[in-house]
Amino acid sequence: MRLALIENDPDSGPGRLMAWCPTATVVHAHAGESLPAATDFDGFVLLGGGFMPDADDLAPWLPAERALIEAAVDSQTPLLGICLGAQLLAYTCGGQVTPAYGLPEKGSRSCGSVPPRPVIRFSRNCPGRYGPSRVIGTRSPRCRRERPG
Repeated sequence: MRLALIENDPDSGPGRLMAWCPTATVVHAHAGESLPAATDFDGFVLLGGGFMPDADDLAPWLPAERALIEAAVDSQTPLLGICLGAQLLAYTCGGQVTPAYGLPEKGSRSCGSVPPRPVIRFSRNCPGRYGPSRVIGTRSPRCRRERPG
């Protein structure tokens, strides 16, 4: 499987994902690398960053990343969003992202998913309403609205 990891912040890199996906291609969007087309890879992981999904003034590559998300959704190319990546998915698919919602979360936490599993989190922004594409999310005691519906 050809997998691309889209890095939005040099401090929010792929970390352990490279051990799990050693052949993945890392695209350093924050450094000006061009984003691939949705059909160039079999799937995408959108990584984190310390800004909102519409902060084009701080992150001028975000319009291109949102266009990649739209094209991937249209072509049914799998997407996984982590932190900012999840917020980008929600925002691009017609949802809302609430800034500074709740208390910050950091580290491994148990989150409500099916089946329940621990996840690594560091976030304070919360996708509050997902768009019609029904992007799958998780919820935790500190970010109760982070789920579909």
